[in-house]
Amino acid sequence: DEQRRGAAVERGHGGASSPEYTSLRPRPAHPRRRMTPADISALLVEQFAAAPGAAGGDPFVTVAPDRLVAACTFLRDDPRLRFELLNDLTVVDYLETDPKKVAKAGFEPHLEVVYRVSSFTFPGRRFTVKVVLP
Repeated sequence: DEQRRGAAVERGHGGASSPEYTSLRPRPAHPRRRMTPADISALLVEQFAAAPGAAGGDPFVTVAPDRLVAACTFLRDDPRLRFELLNDLTVVDYLETDPKKVAKAGFEPHLEVVYRVSSFTFPGRRFTVKVVLP
């Protein structure tokens, strides 16, 4: 009986609103809903204990140096994300050499490595991952 209904749908019998059409249509294992940067950030916080942040309204996460490779592999390989391209790699040196300004600086000297990634699979999807090094 299922085969006859399937054949009828393939031949164009039973319109899009018929129960046979909707019940026989395969459903994707993972619906492709649009993930926001906040969703991506939440995934990384959950998976890698990343620290969420935002700069100029753009969310990012800061991961521990020993978790960077795993986090980047996850961003590339997870079918919900698929960040295949490293757009930009920047290192910011937070070092204040003027002894009078050191107290006002509000930070210890460190390097911040910033990775900006994009997806070919999901055009327009971009995200930023940071690592802080002493």
